[in-house]
Amino acid sequence: MPIRSTYKICGSSIVSELPRFDRGFGAVAAVTVIAFGSMALAFVAYKAAADYSESIDKEEARMQSALNKKACEDSAVLMRSKDIFAKGAIYMPEFGCSASL
Repeated sequence: MPIRSTYKICGSSIVSELPRFDRGFGAVAAVTVIAFGSMALAFVAYKAAADYSESIDKEEARMQSALNKKACEDSAVLMRSKDIFAKGAIYMPEFGCSASL
């Protein structure tokens, strides 16, 4: 079996054997698309988590506000029942409210 030479001295096969510089473009493009896709997915997940956290914080603030309002009303009723001669407005900083007696 004769051994063939893959390089010819004068022929077109030398040109076809030269390295091509565009063979890595597909790989670079694929890696770039995958990287940007992963970053987009991470951003969407982060945004969803931030929105959920913000909604929980707002819900807690609404609940705390409702509890402070009820405690302010109860404290005003207690102060009024303790001292029936109390007149004017009082401020309760622990609940963040004021009441007129």
